[in-house]
Amino acid sequence: MTTSRFTFRDPEWRELDPTAWLSWWADRYRIGDNPVYFDLIARHEAFSAEDFEQIGKWKEGCLKPGNGRWKTGTPTAYDVWMGAKAELPKCPEPSGVTAFLTNWSERMFSAGKGHRKRFGLSRATTLLHFVSGGQYPILDSRVVTALIRLGSPIAENGTISGYLNSFCRLFAELSGDCGVSGVKGLRKLDNALFSYGKTRRGPAIEARDGQEMPATITSGKAPNVPLPLATQARPRRTSEPSEGNMDAKYRIAFEGVKVGTIYKLDEIWTKMKARFPDRITAGRILPQDRCYNITNAGLGPNRNFRIFEYIGRATFCYLGEDYPYNGVVTWKGVQCGQWENGVLTKLDNWPQLNRRA
Repeated sequence: MTTSRFTFRDPEWRELDPTAWLSWWADRYRIGDNPVYFDLIARHEAFSAEDFEQIGKWKEGCLKPGNGRWKTGTPTAYDVWMGAKAELPKCPEPSGVTAFLTNWSERMFSAGKGHRKRFGLSRATTLLHFVSGGQYPILDSRVVTALIRLGSPIAENGTISGYLNSFCRLFAELSGDCGVSGVKGLRKLDNALFSYGKTRRGPAIEARDGQEMPATITSGKAPNVPLPLATQARPRRTSEPSEGNMDAKYRIAFEGVKVGTIYKLDEIWTKMKARFPDRITAGRILPQDRCYNITNAGLGPNRNFRIFEYIGRATFCYLGEDYPYNGVVTWKGVQCGQWENGVLTKLDNWPQLNRRA
């Protein structure tokens, strides 16, 4: 359908042409913050102090008047946004972009309960995006996921070098494939990427302990979606695990699997049963218990064996252990944690153990 390096798909993995993909996913961006975005971009050459606060509210989802999260001591990076309000930063020259991103991404803020966090690259690129009038695209975890699904992951993801040398180039190439330019066209592309990275393909229902899993296993196999960084899992010891050590069985069964390989639930069962035909039952395999982005109340507080990303419709993407994952963790469809470059922050609503793990 296209000679592009990207593979454009709908939620059922049917291939689309780039313009159809753009319209499909941009139409599903329902956050409603585009009017504020366009208003801010139109004033980028002469931002006021209040405009910088509005940029912060836009980024943190705090546009509604009186939002209780918009204050110091919350995860909204309020302190650093107030710093931008006071300093009124200007768009850097091309030679100064790296220093600009380094300066802002490394700033710290109070996140409450004695915790301090970095402003981070996503917020720093948001600030750069606005002061440049949209010249530099915004990088966030959903856009990272979208590019993985498009088949062209960001090299050196999570680094300033990766942002400038990989992501910006991919975004420019993608905009050309989709035939968009200008403020409105590029914002439409950003909306499409956000929706594509956020969605769980196909319908899902609540399953064991509230995890989102489909009622039935669908046929067909999704194409491999390569991910950044390592292309193979790190070598693991291959001695036979004990009867009850399911994590060790996973290590052995998936040794050497390429990062980014997509598996349906029944394919995981088949792979595990083939490796341990006499020592495993399908009911104990439970790959959903070994995902970066979903959890449940039945897992112990020290549970740290994760090798998959659940991407919807009984489908899992293999990442391997110790992957520098970026994105949210959900329980019963509600965010309860956040990954940033492989570091997990559990929110106050993280599920508590209510049965044996």
